[in-house]
Amino acid sequence: MSSPKFAALVFSIYLITNLFVAAAYSQENVIQFKLGVVDIVRLTQSSLLSKDIARQKDGRRKEFRTEIKSEESELRKLKEELQKQRVILSPAAFEQEVKNFRQREIGLQKKVQQRNQEFNRLRVFTNRVFIQELNRALADVTKKHNFTLILRKSGVLVHADVFDITSLVLAQINKNAPNFKIPDVLPKPEK
Repeated sequence: MSSPKFAALVFSIYLITNLFVAAAYSQENVIQFKLGVVDIVRLTQSSLLSKDIARQKDGRRKEFRTEIKSEESELRKLKEELQKQRVILSPAAFEQEVKNFRQREIGLQKKVQQRNQEFNRLRVFTNRVFIQELNRALADVTKKHNFTLILRKSGVLVHADVFDITSLVLAQINKNAPNFKIPDVLPKPEK
């Protein structure tokens, strides 16, 4: 993290802390400031939801690969047959067969592009689902345990282990959404 960003982060935390402290001293009732730090990477790797989504995405990826490999194999066989027919066919008929072969090749390239786009849409869609469930779990934990401020671990230079609430959030996200069924047809992307 660059020095200006770090300085801005430290200053922001200092201001927020002082605002709460000042508010606490200015009132008769003492306000308790409760801070939590969450490791998003660990949540992404460890939650049941993310594991279920990853399993389904891998299954779809394998389906895509199998489909494409099958068509590539078919095209290779067709190309070999075309080479054998070169001697047998008239030049005009051979040119027509070459043209048909190229059309199928172009069709396969378009299909590969389409599958890659579909998989990218799938990745974006599932990331959005995970983030929504993560936010819901964070809101539940914040409300249940009265946290005043929750920070990402990646944005914090050093923290005491007592502030780490990743396990609480992990338990909550596993409770809220242990799995997710990826729809066969993804919703159209929002613009």
